[in-house]
Amino acid sequence: MRSFTLNGQFNSHANFGIRILEPVAIPTTARVVDEIEVVGRAGTLTRETGWANQTITIRCAITDKPDGSRWEALSALRAVLAGSLPGIERADRLELSNKPGCYYQIAYAAMSEVTKLTSQWWEFTLTFTCAPFTYLSGIAPITLTGSGSVVNPGFVFAEPVITVYGTGTLTLTINSTTHAVKAPGGQVTIDSARKLCHVAGWVQTDALIGDFPILQPMANQITLGAGISKIVIVPNWRNP
Repeated sequence: MRSFTLNGQFNSHANFGIRILEPVAIPTTARVVDEIEVVGRAGTLTRETGWANQTITIRCAITDKPDGSRWEALSALRAVLAGSLPGIERADRLELSNKPGCYYQIAYAAMSEVTKLTSQWWEFTLTFTCAPFTYLSGIAPITLTGSGSVVNPGFVFAEPVITVYGTGTLTLTINSTTHAVKAPGGQVTIDSARKLCHVAGWVQTDALIGDFPILQPMANQITLGAGISKIVIVPNWRNP
């Protein structure tokens, strides 16, 4: 592995001069399971309660430079991780050069102390706690101006961001589930991953009645109810 990239913008080697010291262990997505002991029963009852976060640890090194630019690079990295640079959002997306075509969603990141490795190199460790699953990158939004089918290429259900265009109380049906959507202003965005709805960035708590939409693996039949002129889907395809 040569490098990692944050937010699709900051490359560890090109922007910070960081070298990766050893191959990065790729995590696997694991379910969270409760085991319940029942008196008189052989074995335990199990109940799946969700998915566990993933941890990615990267051992890094940076060369010593007489002009002190090493410390400037490390300060810039810390600022990107913390989101303290003006106009730059906190790092929430991690791409690994040895796993192209996908990315991880960063929940939070930690950086260890910097220690001397050799006469000219210093080392440190970055630990990224990431949401479950890996997400497919480079996926364009999907626009539907009428009812149709959307194919999920991933192996698990996706939590999309769907913007519905129309005015009034609308119905959007995905497979066998009908979602009632209130859009008094002409459009509303339903963010299934974050479990909220908003209009132009303003949260609208009563915009959706019922569960947030999901897209199952394989084909999903989508029906636009009366009054919906189009929908735009950011699908967030993902894999374990």
